[in-house]
Parts: sequence; structure tokens; C-alpha cells
Amino acid sequence: MTRSPGIALCMVILLGGCAVFEKMKLPFASPDPEGGSTRRGELALRKGPPGEPRQESRIRAAPTPIEEARWQAVKDALRPRLLLRVAEEFVRDFPASEYLQTAQVFISGARRALAGQRAAGLTSDALEDKGGNASYRDELKRALRGDKDSAYRIALMYRDGTNGLRKAARRVEQWLRYAAELGSGTASWQVSQIYSRRGQQADAARYERRAAELGYRIPPRLSNRGY
Repeated sequence: MTRSPGIALCMVILLGGCAVFEKMKLPFASPDPEGGSTRRGELALRKGPPGEPRQESRIRAAPTPIEEARWQAVKDALRPRLLLRVAEEFVRDFPASEYLQTAQVFISGARRALAGQRAAGLTSDALEDKGGNASYRDELKRALRGDKDSAYRIALMYRDGTNGLRKAARRVEQWLRYAAELGSGTASWQVSQIYSRRGQQADAARYERRAAELGYRIPPRLSNRGY
């Protein structure tokens, strides 16, 4: 079947137009294979499990040398009051830091530690014993960030004279009270026994109640118990 000259002319024009259109198309950057932006700091689409919509997340910039130095100062702070101050200043000055969540945990722990230190009468000279070894210092840092178990273990070190520390009954009592204030049921019970032996029955009863509230299983009451 022969085509009419008009049809042939239309086909030539159509094919020619397609070729021109192909030449005029602008190139586009291929999408990120992981579905994210190629420029730092912009919103990116993050792939989730199959079938779930993509989520937006903001890519954080790498910490600057100043931020790293300030964060190191936070990590090095030992005493609760100093830790609280430098951690709060860090959060204020670097609100988008990748260390933000950890800094907030430090702040919460430092506040607990300060309150416990005051309530337990833990004197400043008890916060760092120059004779302690590396294990003691690790426990000390955790205890002064509000860790009740580390505080209790330090009391045991003073009781037994281990980890480079000398036996010291006063330090044992201070650290037991501090651990009790942080929420240790075992320490609360042991403090109650110290007060009971001294005849301070009201204080003994108070710490015994605290031990029970914290889940410590109180031994059967003896008939000669004064409260």
C-alpha cells in the first residue's frame, strides 16, 4: 500500500521534532542510590523497611575543633557541681551537637549526685582519694555522675581496704549514705544497721523503710530490735 505525500511529510516533521526535543533536554543529576541529598546539612529522605514511607532526617555537620575541646572538658569534669556547669554550657552553646543526648544524661546524673552529696554529708575531701587505683577512679567518675552501684562499690573498697585505698570506717559510712540517697536498697539497709548499732533507732528505722521501698528484702525482725 502506497502512502500519500501528505502522510509521509507529517511523519518526517514528527520524527524531526523528536530529535530536536532530545537534544534540548537538560541533564539531571541521578538520584542518590540511598535516597538522600548529596549536599551536607540538607534534608534527606531516609529509606525505611519495605512498605514504609521514607522519613526525613537532617544530616549533622561534623564537630568543630572548638566543640570537641568543649566536649572533652565535659567528659573530664569529676565533681558534680563542675560537671553540671560545663555540661549545661555545652548544651546551650551546641544545641545541634551529636553529643547532645549524652550531655543531657550527664546533667541529670550530676543533679542527682549533688542532691545525694548534700543529703549524705559527703564532704569534698571524700570525692577523690589520691591513693586509689585506676579501677577506683573509674568507679568514682561513675558514682559522681549519679551511679548508685558504683557508689556502693566504693564503700566496699573502703571497708575492705582494696583498690589502693586504706580501710576507713568514716568513708564507708559516707559512701553508703551517698549510695542510699542515689537509690541503693542494699546501701540503705547497711546504713540502717550502722545506726541501729549506735542506738539511733529513728535513723535506723528511716533507712530500713527506704531499703524496703527500694526493693531490698528485709531479714526477719529480731526480738531485741529497738524499733
